[in-house]
Order: sequence, then structure tokens, then C-alpha cells
Amino acid sequence: MGVVYRALDPRSGRRVALKLLHDTSERFRARFQREAELLARLRHPHVVGVHGAGEVAGKPYLVMELIEGESLRERIQRRGRLSDRDAARLTAQVARGAGHAHAAGLVHRDIKPGNVLLTSGDEGERALLTDFGLARDLAVASDLSKTGVFLGTPGYASPEQAAGQRDRLSPASDVYGLGGLLYDALTGSAPNEGSNLLEVLCATLDGPVPSPRARQAEVHPDLDAICRACLAKDPGERYRDGDDLAEDLERFLRGEPPRGIPKARSRRSLSLALVALGVLSSLALGGALWGGEDPGGPPRARPARASPAPTSTTRPPNARPAGPARPARPDSGLAGALRLTARLRSEADELGRGIRLLEEALERCPREATNRPEGEDRLAQLYAARADLKLALRPHEAVSDLRRAYALDASPARRVALGEAVLQSGLVHSSQSKGSDAWVLGKPLLEEAVRLLPGDHRPNLALAEQARIHREFETALRGFRETVRLDPLQRAPYAGVLSLCARDERWAEARQTLEGWARDHPEVALAHVTLGDLHQRRARFQAARQAYERALELDPEDPAAHVGLGFVAIEEARPSAALEHAARAAPRARGDARDRLLALRGVAHCERGELDEGLPDLEAGLRCQPLPRRVAESYLNALHWIRGGAKELAALQEKVFGDLRPGRDKMLWAGYYWRRGEQDKAFAALREGRRRDPADPEPCLLAARWRLSWGKPHDPRKAMDWVRAGAGVWSDDEEARYLVEAATACVRVLRYAQAERLLAAAKREHPTLQPVYKHEADLANRREDYPRAIQAGLRSLELEPQDAYAMAVLADAYMGSAQPEEALRWLTRAHERIPANGAIIVSRGLARFDTGDLQGARADLERAQRDAGTRGRHEFKLLAAHLAAQEGELPEDLREQLRPIAREERYRWARARAAALLRGD
Repeated sequence: MGVVYRALDPRSGRRVALKLLHDTSERFRARFQREAELLARLRHPHVVGVHGAGEVAGKPYLVMELIEGESLRERIQRRGRLSDRDAARLTAQVARGAGHAHAAGLVHRDIKPGNVLLTSGDEGERALLTDFGLARDLAVASDLSKTGVFLGTPGYASPEQAAGQRDRLSPASDVYGLGGLLYDALTGSAPNEGSNLLEVLCATLDGPVPSPRARQAEVHPDLDAICRACLAKDPGERYRDGDDLAEDLERFLRGEPPRGIPKARSRRSLSLALVALGVLSSLALGGALWGGEDPGGPPRARPARASPAPTSTTRPPNARPAGPARPARPDSGLAGALRLTARLRSEADELGRGIRLLEEALERCPREATNRPEGEDRLAQLYAARADLKLALRPHEAVSDLRRAYALDASPARRVALGEAVLQSGLVHSSQSKGSDAWVLGKPLLEEAVRLLPGDHRPNLALAEQARIHREFETALRGFRETVRLDPLQRAPYAGVLSLCARDERWAEARQTLEGWARDHPEVALAHVTLGDLHQRRARFQAARQAYERALELDPEDPAAHVGLGFVAIEEARPSAALEHAARAAPRARGDARDRLLALRGVAHCERGELDEGLPDLEAGLRCQPLPRRVAESYLNALHWIRGGAKELAALQEKVFGDLRPGRDKMLWAGYYWRRGEQDKAFAALREGRRRDPADPEPCLLAARWRLSWGKPHDPRKAMDWVRAGAGVWSDDEEARYLVEAATACVRVLRYAQAERLLAAAKREHPTLQPVYKHEADLANRREDYPRAIQAGLRSLELEPQDAYAMAVLADAYMGSAQPEEALRWLTRAHERIPANGAIIVSRGLARFDTGDLQGARADLERAQRDAGTRGRHEFKLLAAHLAAQEGELPEDLREQLRPIAREERYRWARARAAALLRGD
């Protein structure tokens, strides 16, 4: 709901606890306001006090007493069980606080060790009851808690809370929680435990009353009796309220025996009495029918009656006398049972007794009795009614009842009801754990649900999802396929197949299945979107683009297709196009699509260098499942540059790589080390990723890019080695990105012809990959083919208008072709995108000099002088020499710098400028 801060009240100077609500939905706002109103009515030394409340920026807040200490839960976890006296003393204090609330007409409903705070003062240690967010005012009807809805903490909540019986809530419900508190303090564990929520609730409703001495033999018998009285199943057998319990606990602390409480006599409803009387009068069954049976359990097996063997003089007991057959008529015993079961209440005990009454009557009823069909139908109804009560908490028992109902009445409605219960029971069994035992029990039930509900996609989907979790590939794939056959618009089977095949590296089967669905259901955009997702995860971006575009032909505003195309644009180094697709997807994006949209927008902003805009979207997009590695990389990169660190890396690791290849986690660690300037560790992490998964080419691509970057790690020859290593394991992934990196490496080692061939191959394979044209322009500049460089640079900027480096390459082409005005225009735009780049600043200075703007050229030279790396560039030396020559004789130190440039074979325009300056032209 919100967060609690330690705060300082500026008016009083006291430290307080400030509880601020984050979720401002009507439901939570009403609950928060109610907590404030209820706490304002309470003033007690063992209840956390409230000082005030209000609202700021649309968010309500509550100012409460600040308790310096720990919770009782923390105390027990730290020290283990408490001594008898400490447990009784603290529970008595909490009981007094609860009793104060009871006197005010309030029921806390969530008393547990975690909601008890311990603090020390002049009067010794004090326990305070807190968190009245679930409290109920018994004098006011509220829709914040409804009948049939569980409220409280499993293990400590009373049976009436566990059953969702709001009308039975009373101070005795809190007494049960106080008993759970005492039990936990004495034993170190909750009174009702289990391996899952279902077992805990079953123990609360049907298990024996917990005894602390059964778990810890040293617990005092009187304290054990007090605790068991608190934990009685029937509210009438517990202490009346908190004060009543506190009195007995205080007597124990004084060494006096507890008073004890009278146990309420067992109460039976009028209808049960009538049923019993009907049994005695019409069937003469005696009291044995009710004695010792579980009212909600299965029918009791009855021993067969001994009968004398038939002889010539002895007739079997059920044999009809000789003579004409009597006309069929209703059975009187069954008629009486039908009358007695006509108005049973919907409670498990009454329904159970009614079921046994009808079973006994039908067992005695002749087959030809005219009211037998009515009796069987009524019995089926009672089975179904009891199953409805059990379905939420004990679906396995509900299935047993519904099987009996279906055996009596095989109607379609009964079949559907049985199928629903079998489905729920199968899910409960399968999801109890990921172990084989759970799946052995759950799988047959889910398969039975598929047979019982043949036209319903849900059993097939449940079977497929659970089979995927338990790594049973063929069963899962078969279930997903059947789900799509029944309802091709369901999203879950498409995502399930993608996740299933990704985890098991069975990409060919995933592709075959998804292509088959797209072919069988060409009108379903979702099939094409999922196929695009598959291609994108395999780095086959051209195929992904085609699938997404096919989906947009069916639905031009499909948000998932636009987001998919946006991520393709990111891989093509076209973040501006990605932002356009994000804007198209925004109006209809919901749920997972909204998370992916935010992640896409964040990555696009970061790729454009807009880190402040991108980080909030990336943080919101971290909910994506599975989280794309590119999103995590952008998030960590933005954190590094904005906040100076990447502490969230370890937390992201499992979230990102849960469904992906085993070595990919090392790529995130490598990026982390790279941003910290620890290049050796970064390359070591990439090598470890390669060792874990030698068939993964992605670490090779990243290492090649780093080796091609300028600075300490720059080594084009090692970059070529990484490129060759990656290309050697390339499977069906798109190869264009590797061709571009290989071409870049060839350019750096002056293998221009080889670079030309590699870029041409990349352009044929992926004509919309923006770096292809940027590097083609750079290669054309180096080969002094300036018209081609201009053409390639303009195409690069057409694909990504905001790429500042592409602008700089295009400006070089215009400078080489003696068009300084055009070069200045593009360099000015590049400087707006990355104002701190010294190379762009000095290139702009040269363009300004050539256009006659000497003042602007000098200003750019002064800015560039602050960058040590820029001072070594040809452009810097040439600009400095041009400006010095304007003022007179060229200094000798500048002449020394120009002489190697005049012999430079790589850039003709730089060579020509240096030679002219040395000649004094």
C-alpha cells in the first residue's frame, strides 16, 4: 500500500513515524482513512498512538508514535522462543491493548508477532499493538471486507476468519490471534503451519487445537491451558475479549492458577434436530448414524449384514412373496428423508448429515420406487452443494463429491461442474512444488479436465503451462497447440511456446509451430507478432520486421507489433524510429505491452544520449518478462552515468537471464566492468561467457566493438580475431552486424578492398541497418570518393536523423568535396547533439575558417584545447596552423607537426592542406 518513514515533526520537535499511502485507489484510500479514524479513538499505553493525519499531492498520510525498538517477530527470530514469564508478560500487555480496542467496539483482525512492537523505557520493556489497517468497527457495516473473503494472516487468523464468515467476527476472533501470539512466543513458530496456504487454512479449520507443550515440553501446564483456550475452534469456548485473557495471564504471572472459562455447550440447529427425529421415527436407525463421524467426510462404509443361506424353507430377506406383482409406489422412508432434507442450510455439517441420511434411505429403497429418481437427484444436489463449500480450500474433497453427483446425474451441467473442480484440483496439486511428486498427482487430473471440458481451452492451457514448468516438453507443446486450435486469440499459448522453446534451446520447433499458427490463422495479428518476437530473439531482424509488418496490415495500431518494430529499429541503430513506434503503441498498450513500451522508450532515449529522459522509463519497464538484455544494459549504463554506479546488477541478473542462454549473464558483468574502466576484467568476463556457451556469438560481437573503440583497448587486429570467432559459431542469426564490425576492423588496418566487400554483403542482407551506411561513408571518405560518401551519409541520416557521428562523417565528405558551408551546417547539428565532443568542435572550426568566420574558428580552437585527445588530431593541428598563418609567420613547432601530415597517405585533403601551409600558400 505504501511506505513508513522515520520523520521529524517541525512544530513539536518530536520524532514520529510517517505512514504514506502510495496506492491511491478508492479501495486502499478508504481502508487507510478508516485506519486513521479508528486509531484516533484509541489512547492506550499498549496501542501505537496516532498524532494526526492529512493529505499531500493527492496521497494520504498518517502521523504515528515512533517506536524505537524491534517487533516481537524479530525478537523471536533473533533469540528463539521466549521464557514462560516473558511470553505471558508481553502477551498480557498486548491483550490489554486489544481489550481497549474491544471496549471501543473494534476488532483488530490481524494480531500476530509482526504487528507487536517492543520498546524500552523508564518503566521497563513495553509491547504495543500496531497496524489497524484490517480492523473492523462492529457497529458499522463496511464493504471493505465481504463474507467469504479471507482477511488476516494465515496461521494466526481464527477459523471464522479463515472461512470468510464475517458475521461471526467478534473480540473472540482477536483472542485467537492473541493465542497464536502466545503460542509463537512459547514455541518459536505459528500455531497453524503447512507447506502452502491450503495446508495452513485446512489446519486452522479442521486440525486439532494446537498445544504449546506438545512442541515444547517445558511450557508450564497453566500457560498451555490458557493458550489452548484461546485457540479453541468455537469462539464461544475462548476468552470473551482481550481484558478477559489478560486477567488470567496476570494471575499466572502472580503465581495464581487461571480461572479458566466455561466451555459453551454444543449447539445444533433446529433443522439438524428435525433430521435426527426423522431418522429415529421413519427409519428407526437409532443414534448410531451420527455418532463419531466427520460431518464433512465421505460416507462411512457399513458392514454387510449376515443373512441365512437360502434353503427350501428359508426365503432370502429381500425376496418378494409369490403372487402377482404389486404396483410401483413411493417409498415412505425415502419420502421422509426428502422432507427432512428439503431446507438444509448451506453448512458443511448439515449437508454432510443430510447426505448420509439420503444414502441410507436410498440403500433401503426398492429400485422400482417411484420417488427413487427424486431421491437420487436430491442426493446429487447435496453433493454439489457441499462441493461448492469445499472447492475454495479443499478442491480434492470437492472433486470426490462431484464425482458422486455426476454418477447420479450425468447431465452436461454436472459434467462441467466436475470438470471445473478437477481442473482446480489439478492446478493445486501441480503448483504445490516443482517436484516430480506434485506433477505425478496433478498431471492425470489436468488430463481428465481436458476430457471433461472438450470445448474449453483453459484445461489445455493449464496442462501446457504446468508441463512447461515441470520440463515435460512434448506434453506442453501439445497443450499449447490444442489451446490455439480452440481459441486462436488467446495470448498465453503463443508466449508459452516461445518461453518453452527458448529455455530448452528448441528454436526450430518453436519456429515451426509459430509459422504453422500464422499460416493456419492468417487473420490473427497475435500469431504474426509472436513469430516476430521469435525472430527478434534469434537476431533475425529482417524476418522479424516482416512478421510485425504483417501484423500491422491486419491491425495498423497493434501495440505489440509497434513495440516489436521499435526494438528492431534499436538493433538497426535507429532510436528515433523506435520512439515513433513507441508513440504509435502508447494509446492501446496495456499490461505487458505497456511494460515493453516503456522499456523500448527508455532504451531509445538512452541510445540518443538522452539519459535523464530514458532512466524513468527504463525503471518502469524492468517489469518485462522476460526482460531483454538490451533493456538491462541501457538501464545499467544510464545508472552509471547519472548516479555513478550499477549496484542493481546482481538483482537484475536472474530476472534477465532466467530464460536465456547460460553465458549471457557475463555480458552484463562485462559491461559493468567496462563502464568502471576495468577493461581487463571486462574482457575476462566475455571470455568466461564464451567458455560457458561456446555456441553463442554475442560476446564476440561486444568484444569486437570494444576493441574498435578509441582509447587504451583499441586494437583492430584483436577485433578481427573476435569477429572471426563469432562468425565461426553463427547459426541462423542475422550476420549483417558481424559484417559491419569486420568491415570496421578492416578499415582500421587499411584493408579497404576487404571492407568494401563486407559492407556490400551487409547491405544486401540487411538494407535498413543504419551503421552499414555510416561506415560506408567513412570508407568512401578514406578512399577520397566524396560523392559516394555524401550519398551514404545522407542515407544513414535518413534512417536515423539524430546520429551525431553520422553527421560528422557526412561533414567530412562535404569538407573533402570543398563544400564547407554544407559541412558547417551538419557539424553545427552534431555539436547540438553532443556538445562536449572535441573532434566535432575542431572540425567545425576548420569549416568556419574555410567560410571566412575567423572569430568562430578561434573560439572553437580555444574550446578544443581543453581536450587532450583532440589536440592530437590532424584537424586541430591544421586549424591551429591556419589561424597562426593568418597572423604572420608559421611557428616552427607547428611546422614540425605539419610535416608528418603532409606525408600522410590516408587523408588527401589533410595532406594537401598541410603541404600548402608549409609552402606558405
